[in-house]
Amino acid sequence: MKFAIETFKAGEDLFKCLQATLGTCGLDELSFTPGRWERVADLAAKAGLSPILFKGLPVADPSLGIPRDVISRWFREYLASAASNNRLYQHLEQVLASFNREGIPVILLKGIHLMDTLYPERAMRTVGDIDILVQPDDKKKATRAMAGLGYASIDSPLIRDPFDCAYVHSTSGVMVEVHSELGTDLLQTTDMLSFWERSQPIEINGRNAKALAPDDLLVHLCLHLTRHLLSAEFFPQALRSLYDIVLLIRRQSDLTDWERVLQVLRRAHKERHFAVPIVLSERLLHFPPPSYLAELSVTLAISPGDIDILKQHVLISCERDLMDIRMPKFMRSSVMADKTSIISGSFKNVFLSRAELARRYGPSSQWYTACWKYLVHFHFLIQNNLTPRKWRLGKDTLALTTHFKKLASLRDRVGPCR
Repeated sequence: MKFAIETFKAGEDLFKCLQATLGTCGLDELSFTPGRWERVADLAAKAGLSPILFKGLPVADPSLGIPRDVISRWFREYLASAASNNRLYQHLEQVLASFNREGIPVILLKGIHLMDTLYPERAMRTVGDIDILVQPDDKKKATRAMAGLGYASIDSPLIRDPFDCAYVHSTSGVMVEVHSELGTDLLQTTDMLSFWERSQPIEINGRNAKALAPDDLLVHLCLHLTRHLLSAEFFPQALRSLYDIVLLIRRQSDLTDWERVLQVLRRAHKERHFAVPIVLSERLLHFPPPSYLAELSVTLAISPGDIDILKQHVLISCERDLMDIRMPKFMRSSVMADKTSIISGSFKNVFLSRAELARRYGPSSQWYTACWKYLVHFHFLIQNNLTPRKWRLGKDTLALTTHFKKLASLRDRVGPCR
């Protein structure tokens, strides 16, 4: 893939930068040229990692030679992350206050919880939406509570399970995903009861909530990342999720019941899914796993070739918009899962869901602005996807098809994600 060569080169430099923030490599390995720093900055922005580099690296150290423009860009993205996360937190407080009044227990999931528990500063962890978990019996009450706060239910492309719902705020465009199961990532319904029993109470400015126990959180993050890596879609947040896992192991390893983690994984037959992020952390970020996990990685050895496939997919995912031009989504889906027909896939690629339309072209509060954005999307397809130059089966498309076939083969070896 000639168009991805620069991405792979920048990816190697980005890995070194993240290793430096973790202390797993020295700063002397970051002697990049200004052009290389700019490519790292471009890739880090697409992966949501700019604030980590801005606060984790000594950007003012002249020996690193980071250009002023790159430092200024990281600073702006750090401020934007701070503003966005503070806005999300305000909405989270409103949601928790409403759920507390309705007597709905809530567990905070992923970024909205991790940005305060794993990172020195909230702004370092970019967050796109709010993820919470409620009990299945409280799903209807949660829907009424969200409607009372001005949220409307939407058909999100990120929602794949009937136990999940997505809501978007009518004025701010903030998205909240309300989950009532984690079964798509790991367990059956009976296992969710133990998740709730082990959850730990927390307080958000006087509002009551819960957080997953450290070992449950690690299991959830690892299996969630593996599911996305082996899916038919690009996952630009993969490297950020891998960084979360490393921080979680480093900061809460002493609080983790490793023996119980392995027992849960064996019962669910998910040991290999769990091992994928552990091996990737060691390969990409040079983070040595704890002894329990090192033994797991050896027992369920993942070949270097498979790791290279995942490494490429992590970096290619950062170029999602470029990849959408090179290879339409329905082609990727048909390669990964032989169930999606070209006709239905192309229809979904043309007529986007409201959530995907908002992600690409911004939120729409009125019906006529949504119609206008559909016209903009049609124009984009005509200019970039429907011209003969883009549709001919060139080397890039063949290379991407081969990549996704290898990814599908890897998924078959690892086992079904659901």
